Amino acid sequence: MKRRIVTLFGIAVICGLITMPVLANKAEYKIRHAMKIAAERAPEVPLFLYAATINPDEDASQALKSKNIKIVNLGPVINSGADEYAPTVTADGKTLFFVSNRKGSKVSKEVDYRGPASDDFWAASKEERLDMFPAGSVLNIEPEPKESKNTVNTIFNEGAASISSDGQRLIFTACDRQDGFGSCDLYETTIDGVKWGKPSNLGKNVNSSFWDSQPSLSPDGNRVYYSSNRIGPNNTENDISNENYDIWYSDFDEDKGEWSLAKNLGSIVNTGKQELGPFIAKDGVTLYFASTGHIPNLGEKDFYYTTLTDPEKNIWTKPQPIPYPGINSKDDEEFISFPASGDVIYFSSNRNYDNAQGEQDIFMAFVPPLSRAVIVRVFVNDECTNESVPATVTIENLTTGSKKTDSVTISKKEFQYVVMNSDYGKGKDAGKTIKYRITAENSNYGKKVEEIIVTKPETTYDNDKAKESQEEPPVRILLGRRPVLSAEMEYSDFIKRASKKKPELASWKGLVLEEVATIDLFPLLPYVFFDSTSSSIPSRYRLFSSFDQTSGFSDEKVQGDKNAKTPEKYYDILNIYGYRLTKHPNVKVKVTGCNDDVSAGEKGDMALSEKRAQVIFNYLKNVWHISEDRLTLEKRGLPDDKVASKTSDKDPQSKLYSNVENRRTELSFTGDAEDVWNVMKPLIDRDPTIFPSPLSMNFIMNNGIDEALIASRRIQIMRSDKEWATLNQVGKNEASYTWNWKDKTGAELKESVTEETPFTAKLIVKSINGTECISDPITIKVMIVINKPGVKVEKAGAKTRETYKLVLFPFNRYDAGPFNERILKEFVYTRTTPKSDIAIEGHTDVIGMFESNGKLSGNRAKTVETGIRGATKNQFQSLESKGVGEEQEFFINQLPEGRLYNRTVQISIQTPIEED
Repeated sequence: MKRRIVTLFGIAVICGLITMPVLANKAEYKIRHAMKIAAERAPEVPLFLYAATINPDEDASQALKSKNIKIVNLGPVINSGADEYAPTVTADGKTLFFVSNRKGSKVSKEVDYRGPASDDFWAASKEERLDMFPAGSVLNIEPEPKESKNTVNTIFNEGAASISSDGQRLIFTACDRQDGFGSCDLYETTIDGVKWGKPSNLGKNVNSSFWDSQPSLSPDGNRVYYSSNRIGPNNTENDISNENYDIWYSDFDEDKGEWSLAKNLGSIVNTGKQELGPFIAKDGVTLYFASTGHIPNLGEKDFYYTTLTDPEKNIWTKPQPIPYPGINSKDDEEFISFPASGDVIYFSSNRNYDNAQGEQDIFMAFVPPLSRAVIVRVFVNDECTNESVPATVTIENLTTGSKKTDSVTISKKEFQYVVMNSDYGKGKDAGKTIKYRITAENSNYGKKVEEIIVTKPETTYDNDKAKESQEEPPVRILLGRRPVLSAEMEYSDFIKRASKKKPELASWKGLVLEEVATIDLFPLLPYVFFDSTSSSIPSRYRLFSSFDQTSGFSDEKVQGDKNAKTPEKYYDILNIYGYRLTKHPNVKVKVTGCNDDVSAGEKGDMALSEKRAQVIFNYLKNVWHISEDRLTLEKRGLPDDKVASKTSDKDPQSKLYSNVENRRTELSFTGDAEDVWNVMKPLIDRDPTIFPSPLSMNFIMNNGIDEALIASRRIQIMRSDKEWATLNQVGKNEASYTWNWKDKTGAELKESVTEETPFTAKLIVKSINGTECISDPITIKVMIVINKPGVKVEKAGAKTRETYKLVLFPFNRYDAGPFNERILKEFVYTRTTPKSDIAIEGHTDVIGMFESNGKLSGNRAKTVETGIRGATKNQFQSLESKGVGEEQEFFINQLPEGRLYNRTVQISIQTPIEED
């Protein structure tokens, strides 16, 4: 006879009733007799049956009438026209697992099924324990892959599963598998989130060449009970039919890492008939099962329970029928399960009333709880966000010394430990309370210990008392800490110097804004650029409308932010030349108008070139009163080959940029060489500049919460109780972030920081649930060091900072040319001392091939390096030379003047100032 393969299955800790009272002999007879009569007289569709908590001294008939219990067929949501059986409910009573061969279970033409499909595991969930299951809540727990043969649900029959208390190990029945020993075997798999691992056979010590099925795993995971028709006390080799099913068990040998040889549960429980569907309660000693061999028996299989009184000798009490009339009937009952509350029973039966749906249905009974199992539930949460965090949890019984270690994760948020009878101690030494020490540990969060006392629940015969009992409150262990922010920075140059005379400053760290002597060289570009087909001077150039307006202009104070992304000083180019031409009256000017000679409206239009020259000619003559006999006007198409912009790059953008640069008017000067130099020479800015020191600082961040909980984080910086900057790009897990002191507008510090109000900063970590954890604020000090009146600029700061730029390199060449040679001789060589640190960088614009630009910029830097080494005979502290190509632009490349100023070599010289 091939039986259904069934068991108890769940993914959370399942808790049932611990102990049912053993009836006194006299009352026992009355109760059983009354139960049998009640069942025989039951109507075909009984909606309510009568039961009570049983008191041995009360009359049986009164016991059956004292309270109502309701038995409900779970209806078409759970049950179908196929078979549904082997219910298992989770500890909270909200998720039900069962076995069914309904439509949606896996099928294959390879297998001959007794129903429409294979027996698979199914599940359903609801909001509250006492609710009915809503429509659409049922699903196959592993519908894919459909043709599988080695997963949990396969094309063959599966059923009867039992899950460990930690929710990670699943013991289940599978039939007809290639690695099986008999028709149906017990297998084990593990669960990773919602994914099932590959099952493995429990081995020959557990399984036999017969039918082994319907496992129930003990709360500690070290014993499995199951039903088998193997050769044993009630089955012999001569019994051809093998109709006798006994309950067997196997203990796990932790030393060997395997299950021990299975043993028969013994003659007290097993009979010469059928014992099936064992369910071990969470006390670890009360076993429920279905049997045809025990009495009284109301029909085919009824539910019974027995208690393990001596684990070492395997002594069980005489099985008794469960004391809930209406659960057992004249029909066939098999498989029973309880949630932790004990007030609901799920069972399967083939009774054909109570809204029957198929041959075998699952029922739900609302009953008065007799007792409750105690489950210690542990949650580990982040102290700040209250989110679950991964941790290793150990619970230690301080009475017996036993320990259990498990883990919680982001997805598996609860640690559960079922308190067994043996936890209270043995025999006379058993107590009514247990003290547990619970330790939660995370490598990032540290360790925390809590102690709790658990009181052993009493068995009660008073239904009202039973209802008053409450679940053990969960233990919530808070780990972690708030985020921590700190700051690291170098000592400022000023502090390094000043602390020699003022030792009290030696430990001062923060931002120092110090006035530093600087020299900035701004070369002049003798071109004025025009828009396509236009001869009007673009509005970005600064122009005067009359000679009177020029009276206050000087080339020593040309306006323009040197840190702007456009060459601001250049836009006064006509005024600078006009001013200098008035100072050097012997210098003559040739004004040459050009066009790009390619695009429509430009090509071949010499009149346009002439107009472009004329407008510049007129400005110098009319506004700056440069004598007309000093001015010469010329026109041409493209500029001279030596300076015309051109490219072999096929990129349309490069070609367009090249054309735009040729739409210009050029100014060239003749006369005495020294006078010409004085007209063309670069602007020199010798104003002291406020420099921050150090140039940047590092924020050091410690999130305080687990990385998996972080959605985002930011650093908020305040000054004078107002937001200075919010740094949003600090990542989630990076240990540090470099900040350049600037506010949210990006303004220069010399303009934005004008007083010594400190910064405050805090790290804000946002969790995945939207909670924000905020660090304690840190303070960053500010000091402003300005030279007193009368102090020479050259003495400002620790070092002079000098920047020189060369422009007008011959197109696509790296020789300096005479103008740049003069700049090097006039400024760079003479400003280099043996203590100078020199940095040379070659730059290009974006016209041309990327690789070519990189090489060209390196060669131009090398030209300058060679010149400095030769002129100084290598007398300097250090020299670094490199080409960066087009990667680091000084000005935006969208404007022609920006591109020409980007074709440069920048020389930076820092020379220490000698202390007085």
